[in-house]
Order: sequence, then C-alpha cells, then structure tokens
Amino acid sequence: MTTGPQTFGLMKMRMGILMKTPRLLHLRVARWIGRAVLSGIWYAGCFDQAAAVDYEGFLSRHDLVWNRAPTVWGEAPFLGNGMLGAMIYQSGPQELRFDVGRADYYGHRDGFSWITRSRMPIGYFILETSMPIQAIEGRLDLWNAEFNGLVTTAGGSIKLKAMVHSQQMVMMFDLQTSGVVEQGADGKLHLSPSFSPEIGNVPDANYNLALLRWGCRTLIELCQRFGIDDPLLPKWKETMEKLVDYPTDGTGFMIGGNYPLTFGQRHYSHLLMIYPLYLVSVEQPGGREMIEKSLKHWIGFKDGKCIYTWAGASSIASALGNGSLALDYLIRIQSDDRLTCTTMYNEGGNPVMESPLAMAQSIHEMLIQSWGGSIRVFPAVPDAWQDVCFSDLRAEGAFLVSAARKTGKTQWIRVRSLAGEPCRIRTDMTKPTLKEGSRNMLKVAGQGVYELSLGKGEEAVLVPEGTKHNDTVAGPVDISGGVTNHFGLNPGCTR
Repeated sequence: MTTGPQTFGLMKMRMGILMKTPRLLHLRVARWIGRAVLSGIWYAGCFDQAAAVDYEGFLSRHDLVWNRAPTVWGEAPFLGNGMLGAMIYQSGPQELRFDVGRADYYGHRDGFSWITRSRMPIGYFILETSMPIQAIEGRLDLWNAEFNGLVTTAGGSIKLKAMVHSQQMVMMFDLQTSGVVEQGADGKLHLSPSFSPEIGNVPDANYNLALLRWGCRTLIELCQRFGIDDPLLPKWKETMEKLVDYPTDGTGFMIGGNYPLTFGQRHYSHLLMIYPLYLVSVEQPGGREMIEKSLKHWIGFKDGKCIYTWAGASSIASALGNGSLALDYLIRIQSDDRLTCTTMYNEGGNPVMESPLAMAQSIHEMLIQSWGGSIRVFPAVPDAWQDVCFSDLRAEGAFLVSAARKTGKTQWIRVRSLAGEPCRIRTDMTKPTLKEGSRNMLKVAGQGVYELSLGKGEEAVLVPEGTKHNDTVAGPVDISGGVTNHFGLNPGCTR
C-alpha cells in the first residue's frame, strides 16, 4: 500500500476525517489501515484503485442475515431514517408484527422514567397468515437500506420487501404471496382460505375475490389506456377469465364458499363487489335483484349494526338508484347515541371519525357517481330533496362537476376537464343540449348517456333543450323554515 498525498485525500473523503495536523492524520490512518488488514475486510491496492471499489459487495459482507424466525424485538430486522423506524418479527404462530416508532414522540404518561419516555413505540401492524408460519428467512441489505425476507407457511409463502425512505416520513412494505389462487376440479381459479374482516378465514372469500377481480380489471384497463405491454398482462387476463364466481345463496352474496351470512355483521366487506367497487351493478342482467336481496338480508339482522353499517347501506341503496331509501338509512343514524354533538363517533369511549366521513360520502353518492366509464349526475336524489345543488365535485377521469336541480328536475350540468380524458355523462335531463356559447361537441351515446369532447382545461354546460334561463351558477338552496345548525350544544341538537 502507498501512503502519499493522494492516499490521505482519499482517506479524508471516505472517512470524513477533518484534521489539520499531518502527524495526527498519519497516526489515525495507520491505525485504521492496521485494523482493516488484520480483520481482513480490506484488500491490497484499494487506495490505488479507489474508483473500482465495489462498495455494495463490500458492505454485503456485513449484511444482517436471518435463517430462523426473529420472535422478539431484540432479534428483529430494523429499518429507519433517524426519525421514522420499524422492526419486523414473528409475534404468534400465524402473526408477523411490524413495530413502528418515531424519534420526535415523547411520552407524558405517569409511571415512566425519563429515559423510557423518549423511547415510545407509536403503534404496530399485524399480518395474520391463513396458515401457521413454518420459517422466516431474510437479509438486511445495508447498501440499499432494505429488508428482503421469505415467510414460509403451511399454505404457501410470502415474499417481503421493506424500506424506510431516507428523507420522507414514509415506509413501504411490499408483499407477494404464493399458494393463494388454485385451480379446482371445475377448471376455475379458487382462493384458498383468506381473511374476511371481523369474521375469519374462509375459502373463496367474496371480500378478496372482489378485490382480486377489481385489481386485475384495473391493471388491464390501464395497459389498454396507455399502451403498456406489461409481461403480466396475459396472467391478469387469464385470472379474469378463470376466476370463480362470487359464492351466493338464496339470500344473495355469501361471506365465502359454504359460508353464508347467518348473523348480524356491521361491515359490508362481503358486498364490496356492489360498493364501492361497482363490479356488480343494476346495469347488468340480474344485478338489481342480487343487490336488493343481498342488502335486505345483510341489513335485516337486529344486532351487529353501527353508524358505519347505515352509511354503507345508504351507499348501496344509492347504487340501486333508490335515493329515498338511501336517505332513510342515514336518518336512522340520528337516533344512535354513539354519534356525538361534534359529528364525531364514540367507539369504545374514544372519538372516531371514519363513520361520519362515510356518512358524508353517502351523501355524495346520492348526488354524483363515477364508475364504469360514466359520470352519473343526480343518480339517487331522494324525493324529499326537490331542490339540490352542488359545485365542483370530482369525478373519475379528472373532472370537476357542478349541477343544479329544481322542483325535482335537473336544470343544468357543468363539466370541466382537468386532463382531457374521455367524458361520458349519464343524466335524467330531458333532451340535453349545450348552452349557447359552448364550443364543445355533444353526442348521444345511449339512453340518457351523452359523450362530451373536452380538451384539457375546457368545460361545457348542459341544459334542457329549449331552456331560456341563463342562471347556471351554483349556490345555496333556499331552506327557509328548515332546521339548521344540527350539531354543537344548542336547542337544535338533541345529542
């Protein structure tokens, strides 16, 4: 090895040594080189060939490697960026646990010493496998700062990749499973037992069948829309063609294969194909009948309901186009004492907001829906809402939509394109035409369906044929004599 000026420059660059005394620098470098040579982690000539050093390979000698499962945090692979961190280990026979922590959180609870207050985990995620875990292998890649592992279960395996972004407060967990989809004697692809929320593992779970079918369909549509020749495209198409139908019985959609719904269940997870995925709709043969009896059966149990239940039932009723039923389900929420005067929801003594947000979305579903390539304006307005108006609600395809309805009839619809995507409108408006001054093309595409030719940044206003009014500005509806300020502590709030 040489120890000329270039060597010291290299050492200063590689080791971050900022010293002015040459003798002290010589001593530090010599000491480091001696340890490196004795430990065998460096090689002769590295200083003369600095540009050719394979640092990724060099660091790989020190990667942390697991050939058996970590079962406590002290054995767990760890990831972090100095602020956000995670640890991964097996916490039960069928559980993989992801602990999450942040350096800027400080505990103020009593009973903790000063040192434990600043070492406070903020939560964790549990991945529950359908079959017992048999082995976990993995490697903490120091060069790429990511963990790659393989979880082997009695029913298949899970490839795991995890990382924490170096600068953003973001962590990523990428899971790829095997043994989930199997071809049965009927030639169909079936799901092995998989988790249905708050129920357990069932074969051909409708919850997962709907997600898988929607995922494959969406990927195929993206490839077609953007001309992507993805190598997995044939696999997605094959899955769509061979995937087993949703398990059903006389009451509608079941939870899964040979698993009917026989008890009150607050979640509509087995009905995801109806809402919010809209894979089964009233526009399909037999769709309306299947949706109606599935909704009636699910909501008909006396127990197992919560605010989220009624919000989901309302959205499904809107998918049927039954606005009055959708409103009735929302009104029932007012009598639930778990809804607080602040619009929050009391869940086990804690303030929760997901159910009130679901209620707000249920109202949106009455006013506008966008799925299946069409924007549906006023698809499920209750009979009690004769006058309705909304402004700049977003629709699929990057559109801003505004519309008004008076005495039960749609007065006008304004659509603004933010991306220039194809635009198709469904409306009950009688013989819609473009308002004078609009330069965009309007074409009839079916019963109550119209196509608009809109470029990016362009907008069009639809009005009934022969209309003479020019008032197409969105504004509040007159509710003179109606009740306002439903929430807070006031005479109008009964909670």
